[in-house]
Formats: sequence, C-alpha cells, structure tokens
Amino acid sequence: MILDWINLTVAAGEIVALIGQAGSGKSTLLRLIAGLEPVQTGRITITGRVVAGGDIDLPRDARGLGAVLPHDVPAPGHSLRDAIAGGLGALGMRERRERVQTMLELAGLESAGLRPWQSLSDGERQRAAWARALAGRPRLLLLDDGFAGLDPIWRRNLRALLRDRIRAGGMAVLMTMRDANEIALASDRMVVLQAGRVLQTGKPEELRQSPAAAGVLACFGPTNRLPGRIEAGTVRSLLGERPAPPGMRDGEEVELVIRPEALTLSFEVGPGKPTARVEVVERTASGSRVELTMATGAGAPRQPLIAALREPFSALPGVLVSVRADPAQIFVFSRESPTS
Repeated sequence: MILDWINLTVAAGEIVALIGQAGSGKSTLLRLIAGLEPVQTGRITITGRVVAGGDIDLPRDARGLGAVLPHDVPAPGHSLRDAIAGGLGALGMRERRERVQTMLELAGLESAGLRPWQSLSDGERQRAAWARALAGRPRLLLLDDGFAGLDPIWRRNLRALLRDRIRAGGMAVLMTMRDANEIALASDRMVVLQAGRVLQTGKPEELRQSPAAAGVLACFGPTNRLPGRIEAGTVRSLLGERPAPPGMRDGEEVELVIRPEALTLSFEVGPGKPTARVEVVERTASGSRVELTMATGAGAPRQPLIAALREPFSALPGVLVSVRADPAQIFVFSRESPTS
C-alpha cells in the first residue's frame, strides 16, 4: 500500500482513530510509525524527535512508543512476565518487577505471569499485548485492531482505560478498529483513509452528519446508493425530489447515499409516493431489516434498498410499500468525484 502524503498530528492526551475499508492504508501507516516498514518519502516525528525519514530510521524500541499489532508476539519460550519486562531494561530490578506486576494486574493476568506466551488464549494474549505495550509508559500508543479477541467486558474496560487513565497521563494514541461505530466511542478525532489518502478528518459526529464523500459514510456501516440528476436546482431520483446542494450544476449526475435507518415504510401507496416491492423481511434485536427493490424503467434492473426499522415489520414478499427517507439523512455527492 502506497500512502499519499498523509499529514497527521496526534497531540499529547489525544486519541485519534484511523478508519476506512480494508486496504485503505490504516495498518500500513501504523507499521511505518512503529518502524516495521521503511519510510520512502517524508518523515515521522515523536515528541519533536525525527524517528524516520531521510537518513534516519530508528529501531522500534528506540522510538518511545508502545504498540499492539497483529502477529506481534515475543520469541518462543518467553514467559508472560519476561515478555512484559523485555522493554524495561533501563529500570532497576525492583522497579522492573513492580512495573511488571502492575501491568499483569491491569490486564487481569496476575496468576499467569510464569505461563509461556504461546499457552495463553486469544483473549489473554490480546490483554497481555496491552500490558506489554503500556509497560514502558510510552508517549505514543499504537493500536491496530487492539480490541480484537476481547470479550465485551474487557473491551469496555480498555475503552475506559483509554479515555481516563491514558488521556490524563498525556499519552498520544493512534488506533484502528474494524467497527467504526465502536471506535467512535473511544476517540476524540477520526481520520478516514481511502486508497492511501485522507478523505476527511473530524470528530465522530462531524463525519456522520457532514460526510465529505460517500466513502466516509460507508465506514459506519451499510448504505443505500441511488443515482440521481440535478435539474432546475433540484435533485431528482427514485425517492422523489429535493433541493440540490450548493455548487452542483444542472445536468450533473449525482449519487444519493442514505443509511438504512433513515428509511421509513408505509402500506399507504398512491400517486406521488415512491414505491418499492418487499423482497425479504428479517427480525433483528432492534426491530426489522427489510430488503426492497424499486422499479427503474421498463426492462431495467430494479434498484435494491435496505431499510433498518426500529419496530417489528411484517409483509409478504411482493407486497408494495411506500418509501420515505429522512431529508436530513440524504447525502448527495457528484458521481464524478474520485472519492465516492
């Protein structure tokens, strides 16, 4: 993956999340910072010191960072206690022993200190990786899917650790996670990557409410994407008409992006009401998930839609319903945009 001139600063005490589809460059960026891949152009600084770039390429243990990265395990034969103590050579024996014990307690692994790393379960290894990363009290913490393999209680505990203890201590955190909605709970700021470039940066609520591209919305879950066209200052699509966003010209082809939860369905059909055919109805923990299709023209493929409803919904396949989208949750983007 080639990263395209990413300019990113993480302040002390700030938690920044990288989100994006698979292959967007999230893990590559963390590996570059951690010293696991060489920097070809540009530079990386940590607490004002250049650690990579030009003729400088400091080894990972000299960069002042801690990291929880996939497949990053100590050499075979190390006990958990030895693995945590490995980066604490500058401490005296007593302080090193006390620090290791504190980290074991932090990870809920007090009784596992003498066990080989390879004997730990997946969840225990992930908690141990957190203990190992935090033991040296780094100024920067990198988390590449650092919550993977953890049960809900430990995910919640470690999110609280990030928000409270780590932030209060002035540590900078840069992390990724598969679930953008969960990572939003723990982060101050989010950076959306696509194909090695930054699409948008902002607070989680800003990205949801004012996305700069369709790819931003896609990071937060499934979306409906419908074609449209600007005519006389109006966006016309299968869902009807709405005012065109500023800056869009008549005749321009656009794409409407709508979250499934922004759709509502009704059995009241009639002239002027966009209509769809029910295909599949599934019950969910929060209500119903309904798959629909809309007619697009004689002989043309039907337009698929997904509605996520907050209440139970029952209908046989083939039943016609009217579809309405919350105007505040319809996002319109030019189809010419390379970031769509």
